Amino acid sequence: MSCAVKDCQEGDDLKRDPCSVCGNLVHHICAIGVFEVSDSALNESLSCVSLIYPNAPVPSSENPPPLQSFENRDSSVVEPVTKRRRTGAVSKQRKGAFPGKTIRIAASTAESNPPYDGLIQIAPPASPLSDLGVPASLKHFRKEGSTDDVWDLVHTLEKPYRKRNPWKPSRQLYCNLCILCCQDVQARTRTNRYSWEVALRNTKNASNAKDHIKSKHADHPLAKLAEQKTTQRAKNDVVRAEAGAQAVLDLTVDHEIDSAATRSTTSASVSMTAAKTTKRFFRASEKTLNVLISKWMISQGMSYTACASESFHDIIRAATGDPTFPMLSRDKHDRLLNGQFQLFCDLVGELLASEFQKACQLKFLNLIHDICTSCGKNSIIGASVAFIDSLWRFRFIAMLASVKNEGHNAHLVAKVIESGFKTKYDIDICAMTRFTMSDTTPSAKNVADHLDTEQEDCSMHLLNLCIGYSIGLKDNVQTVTVWNDSTNSWDKVVTTVTPGGSFDEGGDVIQKLRNLNNYFKSPKQRNALAKIQEALTYPELDPMTDKDARVAYTCKVIRRSVVNYSAYEAYFQSTKDSSSVWASLTAKDWMLAVEMEAVTNFVASLALVETQSENLVSSYMVVFRRLAENKLKSFKFEAMAIEPPRSKYANEESHRRFVRTQEQLSQGAKTCLRRTLLQLQARFPKVMKEAITCVPLDPRTKSSAKKIAAVGDIPRRAEKTIYKGGIDFLRGGH
Repeated sequence: MSCAVKDCQEGDDLKRDPCSVCGNLVHHICAIGVFEVSDSALNESLSCVSLIYPNAPVPSSENPPPLQSFENRDSSVVEPVTKRRRTGAVSKQRKGAFPGKTIRIAASTAESNPPYDGLIQIAPPASPLSDLGVPASLKHFRKEGSTDDVWDLVHTLEKPYRKRNPWKPSRQLYCNLCILCCQDVQARTRTNRYSWEVALRNTKNASNAKDHIKSKHADHPLAKLAEQKTTQRAKNDVVRAEAGAQAVLDLTVDHEIDSAATRSTTSASVSMTAAKTTKRFFRASEKTLNVLISKWMISQGMSYTACASESFHDIIRAATGDPTFPMLSRDKHDRLLNGQFQLFCDLVGELLASEFQKACQLKFLNLIHDICTSCGKNSIIGASVAFIDSLWRFRFIAMLASVKNEGHNAHLVAKVIESGFKTKYDIDICAMTRFTMSDTTPSAKNVADHLDTEQEDCSMHLLNLCIGYSIGLKDNVQTVTVWNDSTNSWDKVVTTVTPGGSFDEGGDVIQKLRNLNNYFKSPKQRNALAKIQEALTYPELDPMTDKDARVAYTCKVIRRSVVNYSAYEAYFQSTKDSSSVWASLTAKDWMLAVEMEAVTNFVASLALVETQSENLVSSYMVVFRRLAENKLKSFKFEAMAIEPPRSKYANEESHRRFVRTQEQLSQGAKTCLRRTLLQLQARFPKVMKEAITCVPLDPRTKSSAKKIAAVGDIPRRAEKTIYKGGIDFLRGGH
């Protein structure tokens, strides 16, 4: 697009900017030459002003002010102060990038036409806008001869239209207009005269129009209906393809000879069954093969690129004997994936509804929910259900994963969970759920109140809290106000009220170990450490950086640091780096670290292994509490030895341990032991009749139910009462 000023002699490669009034592209030097009088801004020609503001007074041109010195931003041209003539031709010599070129501007008298009128190629006056925010001159209507409702939202233009936005020039002609996009533009707070052009589309058929509605306006009822129809077609394709594949795999036994030929004799009954013959020749349809390919990739967790390779194409073409066999497209695979997922949702919904009826419509589900943050900083609500079915099989099913970035409000989280289950599985989760399990944060625990269920704390989260409080990473604090006699004022004092006493040195040691491991985040330090491990035949175990935030992570840091102790020592002896991360760890700190690991070893092992198993039920947590109590009250503990590894293939599990009695533990380790025992007793269920009820139901614990009921710190008669009460409670429930 050339400059809007007539007779412009500048090059086409020179920068042009839109006029601040009319929007036409002009050179800076041309715009200044066109109009520059008092009370006017640069880049505004008189014709532009009269076009936009017709009632504005025309400025007088009899005594125009002299030109001011200015610097062209596109070149190094600087115009001197000169005196302009009223009549005749004005010639300006441009110096700089294009020497010798001039701009001649025809002048006119004030009596004939307005000064400098006609020098700009003026765009036609803006057409009035319709209710949709588009020019009224742009005629659009519903597509003729069409019956699909989507054409009520995507209209056809009477004449093709080319976008006129100077900032986004386009040569493409558009034939359709999206009504919903126009409404979205009208809802914006800031728009310009070209904003409506984003609603222009080219949709030749209804499927393209529906794809646009589904991608850009997913909340519209028509988009939801189109998505449901697409998913239903994909489900039907999957069902038909699986039925056809099963028929092919059965090889269709010939029914004419399938019937048993039974012949009877006078002496005995002799049965003769003709041999079954199979049809040797069959051919699967194209749709069946594509559905089976998609199902194979979904079941194996593979991406679409697996079937897009040339080698895979060769396999399919050789197997079918058709060199022109059309392969599965990406869009078709996406539709089949949605169909497979919807079939899964239907089956799960039918299973839960069936179990709900078999349970006499009593609440039987355990709902587990949590919120995590993805790499894209999106908050994702996840929900799963756990239950024992009518055949006494434990089932754990992941049900929901939904993005919610509006905060962790309990009411909103409960609403997302309830609506998600209703939409995907067509079930009322509130009517089926007995217990809700989550972490111990108040916002998560309040979700149970909105779902009208009983709250249970997550076992893994409780184990993590036990470890955190045991080693001094977490503390219960209380702020009290005391009177200060020296200052005659009230001071706020923060005191630690964690059961078991204060344990600041434990948290300090863990932080030092974290700093030591994070020192090797850099590839340079990590590679140098690996070379030392290889030279000294030490196990090549990477340091535990803060990237791992799972349960019992701190115990893993201690174990890995002890195994790599000799490698760390050799590294800092050989390097010139004067880092303080190694020097800050004293022998006393290392001994306290291994003692804390010995105290929390049993709890951490369960947190890292057992609680992540699907088969862990509450009866085992009762057993765990008894075993953990006995372990913490024992006489001796096994601590890791701070020495070089014995083998190149050694690890945390095979590292040598030595016995350390309770008397030999340091004062800090005794505090850690005391805090661990108190946390365990406070957070995990005690042996009561409700807890004993589930023990006989678990095959692993039913033979030891009486021993589990033996608490140890209560009279023998009370232990028998607990066991008998649990058995009676179980009988009454059945």
